[in-house]
Amino acid sequence: MFSDLDQITRRIERLEKDLKKKADPVLANEQALLQRCQKAIEGEKPLRELEFTPEETKTLTGYMFLSQRPMLYVLNLGDEEVGELASAIERHHLEKLVGRPRSGWSPFADASKPNWRSLTTLPRRKCSRPTSSRSLA
Repeated sequence: MFSDLDQITRRIERLEKDLKKKADPVLANEQALLQRCQKAIEGEKPLRELEFTPEETKTLTGYMFLSQRPMLYVLNLGDEEVGELASAIERHHLEKLVGRPRSGWSPFADASKPNWRSLTTLPRRKCSRPTSSRSLA
């Protein structure tokens, strides 16, 4: 989130300079949006948890903020714990993740099932030799 905060701070400074030269409502809206994002990040709240209008989302897309990307939580359980998935949240103290807004939290998926294994294995492909005469030996 530090890189997002740095990027937002630099852009707000440039927007302030541009707005002093010429009053532009588009730049003013961008500045207000970035200030809202700055407050959230300073409060240690990732941008993925904020609600944005479609116009705001379009504006933020170009920045590619890391804290706006979805978060994937993986819990690596041993074979002896597979039968106890229902109580895994309490046993591993993950209650705080369940209620987070816009976190994309979903129930556990058992990766030991055969259908999940088939999704994770990719077919093998033959590697072709380089066509260049300068191939490495």
